[in-house]
Amino acid sequence: MEINKVTATRALMIAVLVLLTSLTTISFADDDSANGVKLDQALTVKIWDSGTSGSGFNPPPVNVSRAPQAATINVSYNPATCDNQGNLSPWPAEAQTAFTFALNIWGSLIESDVPIEVHACWEDFNDARLLGYARATGSYRDFTGAPQAGTWYPNALANALAGTDLDPTSADIITALNADDINWYFGIDGNPGFSQHDFVTVVLHEVGHGIGFAGSAQVGTLPGQTQTIGRWGFGSGFPIIYDTFVVDGSGNSVLNESIYPNSSPQLAALFQSNNLFFAGPNVQAANGNASARLYAPSPWEGGSSFSHFDLATFSGTINSLMTPSLSNGVANHSPGPVGAALLEDLGWVSPGDDPVTETPTATATATETAIPTETQTAVPTETSTLVPTETQSATAEPTSESTPVSTATATAMATATANPSETTTPQPTGTGTPVPTNTPAHTSTPDLPTSQDSLIFLPYISR
Repeated sequence: MEINKVTATRALMIAVLVLLTSLTTISFADDDSANGVKLDQALTVKIWDSGTSGSGFNPPPVNVSRAPQAATINVSYNPATCDNQGNLSPWPAEAQTAFTFALNIWGSLIESDVPIEVHACWEDFNDARLLGYARATGSYRDFTGAPQAGTWYPNALANALAGTDLDPTSADIITALNADDINWYFGIDGNPGFSQHDFVTVVLHEVGHGIGFAGSAQVGTLPGQTQTIGRWGFGSGFPIIYDTFVVDGSGNSVLNESIYPNSSPQLAALFQSNNLFFAGPNVQAANGNASARLYAPSPWEGGSSFSHFDLATFSGTINSLMTPSLSNGVANHSPGPVGAALLEDLGWVSPGDDPVTETPTATATATETAIPTETQTAVPTETSTLVPTETQSATAEPTSESTPVSTATATAMATATANPSETTTPQPTGTGTPVPTNTPAHTSTPDLPTSQDSLIFLPYISR
């Protein structure tokens, strides 16, 4: 999630690592006619320090202390599911308070009758550029209530659509935050110092990926081969719901195999073309009747490419939360109207979109499992609701000054609810193709490029 200006030396290093991407198998849970098929794999998506400083605050679109929680989001700190148990430290109480505040923002913006379970890891990354990462713990397809057949839905969204927890034994989201290399600001008022990173902003960003703002695109090599290919669907032959809305600049779906065969050099080139757009109808309505440009730099950046809004397009706007990096001194506590609309295209319902018969009142709760010294701090009551007169980019380019953004308050999610199964017309014109069908419901494909992040340990050459 580094910025898209790199030196030739760093670009060469990235290209070499992409070619050396390791491969693994994918695994499926048992097929069940009611619960569908579970895919025990998801891409890890990350947010980086942009290397710049700025100022500005984009406040939550709701008064968090007063807004009802339309989804209960629970958190467990440092559980056994954390990736690197040996690198964990006890969670600071102020970090837990800020984490809970961020979860309560999301809980007021999306609806689910099924609690969302988050596992949060306080980890030493040994990399001062990396702020955090997250992933859904898996995805489901063809479950009862799935809007679109033959399509993966990340755990939390699948549960919300099914109206039941499809796997009560599993968390829905795993996220990790940098424990010792970052000068964090843990306040909830959106006022980090010039040299601080706003913790609430980073948690909002990462949980946004966990609830669905992530595709399945990968670039890498197959076993015994040297040719770089691109693929979607984790090697399963089925796209994740995010993928179904992604098109090129001419409006051709990335799933259109007559143009972009899956597991092909053509698809690898497209994923690195800076020519990808999210063409969901809600996104287009919120984005001035235009599709939203996605981050698709060349060379491929594992953990960043495809699964973020484009940095150059959305930097310095109220829709910058889901861009791939964050500047010091900037706080963004809202997904923005375009980010919120993208979640509706995926299938999330926002409060007010339909009659609410019962509103969950519980807020985020916490349990400490691996390091037992922490306790959950109560949710703070104070919030910032005033709109600042000037807000600057959460992801400004390191070679330029931060750009002021509109003084308008970020709005809540768009009210039109998308039907994920309907055909969309992207901007510019063009049509996508249907998702793959008539594929066995329980399969296993061993040749999967993982490329979850081949860039994390690169020396940062260019700022």
